[in-house]
Amino acid sequence: MTEGEPTLDMSHLTAVLDNLKKMNLAYTFILETNGLILGKYPNFSKRLSQYGTNLIGEPFIHVRVSIKGPTAEKFHILSGGADAKFYKLQFDALSNCLDVGLSVHPAVMLDFIESKEEMETLRDSLLNVDETMLKKLEFERLFLEDYVVARLRRYGIPFEKVLEVE
Repeated sequence: MTEGEPTLDMSHLTAVLDNLKKMNLAYTFILETNGLILGKYPNFSKRLSQYGTNLIGEPFIHVRVSIKGPTAEKFHILSGGADAKFYKLQFDALSNCLDVGLSVHPAVMLDFIESKEEMETLRDSLLNVDETMLKKLEFERLFLEDYVVARLRRYGIPFEKVLEVE
């Protein structure tokens, strides 16, 4: 799902998952989230873990937490001005998922990591959750479609480094 946070309406999400679970399929539902809700409300992670496995014994749900930037300051910028204190909730989401046995991994936009120090901050935050999170880290790339450039400009998010070719 793009430009929408599926965990904002927990009752709708669980209704969708309930219906999918009834179908007894051999698929894993990938829940892509910014992690803020799962970080703030551990009981929701617990609720998601109750779905267990799918028809072939693999996790019914896999959570992909899209980390918004390598630092709290970048989180503030990339999230459209959200308070930097909420940055930690993304990592709490990873911990909460692990605590209840949910399949989970973090992802981050590589294009917004501009220094070795920022990468180290991200690494340390992931290691504070669990060393497996660093091993499972997925790097995303930014594709500068016209609508993406317009949105980045609208929110004042710097992206010029993305355009540099080395």
